[in-house]
Amino acid sequence: MKGFKKQVSKVCVLAAIMPAMVNAANWTLDKGVSVSEVLTDNENLEEDNTDAALITSVTPYLTLKGEGARLKANLNTQLEFTTSDEGHFNPRLGASANAELVEQTVFLDTSANVTQNTVDAFRSSGIDSLNDTNNSNTTYNFQISPHTRSHFANVADLRTRYTFNHQSNSSDDVNSSKSHGLNANLSSGTDFHRFDWNVAASYKDTSSSSDDSSSDLGSLDVTLGYQISPKLRVSVTAGEEWNDYSSSRSSNDGDLWQGSLHWTPTPRTSLDLGYGERYFGSWPTLAFSHRSRHSIFSASYSKELTDSATQLSEIRTYQTVNADGNPVNPITGAPLPVVSELINIQEGLFIDEKLTVAWSLIGVRSSLTFSGSRSRQIYETTRPDEITTNYSVSFSRSLSPVLDFSTSYYLRGQTSNNGLDTDTQSLSFSLMRQVVDGGTLAFSYMYSLRDSDLPSDDYTENRLQFAYTFQF
Repeated sequence: MKGFKKQVSKVCVLAAIMPAMVNAANWTLDKGVSVSEVLTDNENLEEDNTDAALITSVTPYLTLKGEGARLKANLNTQLEFTTSDEGHFNPRLGASANAELVEQTVFLDTSANVTQNTVDAFRSSGIDSLNDTNNSNTTYNFQISPHTRSHFANVADLRTRYTFNHQSNSSDDVNSSKSHGLNANLSSGTDFHRFDWNVAASYKDTSSSSDDSSSDLGSLDVTLGYQISPKLRVSVTAGEEWNDYSSSRSSNDGDLWQGSLHWTPTPRTSLDLGYGERYFGSWPTLAFSHRSRHSIFSASYSKELTDSATQLSEIRTYQTVNADGNPVNPITGAPLPVVSELINIQEGLFIDEKLTVAWSLIGVRSSLTFSGSRSRQIYETTRPDEITTNYSVSFSRSLSPVLDFSTSYYLRGQTSNNGLDTDTQSLSFSLMRQVVDGGTLAFSYMYSLRDSDLPSDDYTENRLQFAYTFQF
């Protein structure tokens, strides 16, 4: 531990060379403003006595990207000012930087994210920051992670990482937290060919404003692998876990094991499949992807111990690539949305059993994308299990070099073992036209429908929006 602390101190000292690295990088900057008028027939998403409203939104934005030999950095940010009753100021930030402080030895990763999300997934919230439901939250997440790489001739490689994460929330109903994590991996070097091995140790201490969400999680495991052929690899993992957190179990410790295979029948297809057991029961994993000339399909399944703070920290603030993996402008000019996937923010830890599927068909001028996920939260306390579903389909087509059309549909659902069930659907159409000097004009229509078992929680909403985005 003392040696690791010295390494962390060394990283902090080496951070002083960052200004020189920044000057050595090549930077690109885009900045502008989006102005929109939104007409809604149900601003507060009421079941009865709906109120129509004309809402003005002004959103300055900035995107900054830098890349050098030893530094990569990205920043995307928007500051939305609106005349809605829900909130007059809504920030959005997605920033990250990866620096090589000492050549091939010491590195530093940092990130900062600001997102809007829903406090209670069972209550209505709307899809963006304009609706007044008193059910929105802004999450501020900052993370810094120095890490090192060492080589012992060609016999073994050592990687160590320290991660500090701090998270705060605008809503008093959502806990703030901070965590310290240590990870170390000693793996086989290049002298090992078909046979490989890895020893992994991890520890994470999370402190929260709620005692039920504080935890200490530790594990030590060994993995042995064998490359049967260039296309097939098998491995087995065995280890031990030591955990301390609020739970209805008699013990949160225990053995772990898993057998897995990695199969790549073609350069475009890969399959990772595993099965094992941990102290909470079965431990299956699945990751499949296939890519053809015009389509991409992926599927994954996992069952992991987690908490709401971890899920919020993993949210991607902006979509910076399209389904084909090509970069896109993350600034759309639309009102700032809540997270693309519904997250049920709760106290305490839970087992998240999640299945995700995505398929995209990509043409020269058109693209079609389907995505779906089903997450079952198995709480470690006496809270009933809950199921969250997210399904969406979207289509876009370039009608001309300056005119684009898009449409999308999504369905979000929440179900509890106590019989509570809610569903929210939305259908939208939009036209976007490029104008002189890099500006865009956008016109869109959206219809939303909610069906809820909660009293006075059903609603419908029709919305028209006109937006103009320009650069300067």
